[in-house]
Amino acid sequence: MFYECDEASRIAFKNELSVIHSVLENYDVSHVIIGGDFNVDFNRDWVNTSVLRDFCTELNLYPVVDHRSSTIDYTYHFAMQRFHCVDHFIVSQQVTIQ
Repeated sequence: MFYECDEASRIAFKNELSVIHSVLENYDVSHVIIGGDFNVDFNRDWVNTSVLRDFCTELNLYPVVDHRSSTIDYTYHFAMQRFHCVDHFIVSQQVTIQ
């Protein structure tokens, strides 16, 4: 996915999500697992984070980092001083049930 650095990268991010949205719309799927480096941190107020949250809400998908049993603190660190969770799994409700 694209790092949020300018308007062009934000548009590219939205376009990539629209491709995923199209795939999910065109196939009758009930169990969805999407994983990757989305370059968003759900703890930060970034435009792409908001776009990804809206995408999840629209498709009834859930970031695993929000799951009650998630113990993920970070997936990326910079010199062991800054920690971020930028790699994510996003799943359908059927996958979140324990």
